[in-house]
Amino acid sequence: ASIKKAKFKKIYKRLIVGDVIKILTRMVRNKKRYDVIISSQLIEHLTRGKGDELLTLMERLGRKVVIAGTPRGFMEQPVEYKGNKKYQEHISGWNVKDFIKRKYVIRGTGFILVWSSFGLARNKNLIISFIFRVISLIFSPLVYYFPDLGSGIVVHKEL
Repeated sequence: ASIKKAKFKKIYKRLIVGDVIKILTRMVRNKKRYDVIISSQLIEHLTRGKGDELLTLMERLGRKVVIAGTPRGFMEQPVEYKGNKKYQEHISGWNVKDFIKRKYVIRGTGFILVWSSFGLARNKNLIISFIFRVISLIFSPLVYYFPDLGSGIVVHKEL
């Protein structure tokens, strides 16, 4: 449904659907290069081996910088995603140390007490949820520099 919607709205100049590892491998083989390579909320949907392969391919395709975003550690998907489990299921978890080994700079996102799988902002009461979202916003600068306080991480590597 999301792919059809994106095609209908013409959100992307070019939309490629398929196995990301096969697509990136083909791009590397064809000597494609890009200044910036971004992967957002993808690596956790792959096995650890495929995730490492994804990062290696991204680094080979990139000229200047590689950026990736993922939950910090393994995060069980919230109940609301269970109806779309095939595409939403997390298979692996990635930590700060995983990216330090690969020489990435790591920044935190989303205060863990608010945005974890069962975080306080996931409350059905809109007022309570709003209050905790504001709290998360207030803690954002701290989470940014101390990624272990975050429910997610954004990493980048200069090439």
